[in-house]
Amino acid sequence: VSKAEILIFDEPTSNLDAESEELFKQVLTRIHKETNITIIIVVHRLASIINADQIVVLNQGTVEDIGEHAELLKKKGWYSKAWKMQNLSNHL
Repeated sequence: VSKAEILIFDEPTSNLDAESEELFKQVLTRIHKETNITIIIVVHRLASIINADQIVVLNQGTVEDIGEHAELLKKKGWYSKAWKMQNLSNHL
């Protein structure tokens, strides 16, 4: 890992239980703080990336939006709508 410039993860937590997902996030946070490695994470579960430096919203291969979690929520675009839908389904 220390020689890599970029790490790419595609749905890394999709099959993890809550405890394992939290551990994975802690490891990524540590890597991010201790290195200059760029970490790209592809997710559908938005709660997994709320602490990301930048979130890039893609729609059919085109960048639709970019920003931090709070920024994207304020814009009322796709990210904000998806966030609300995911949180509604989590509370049912």
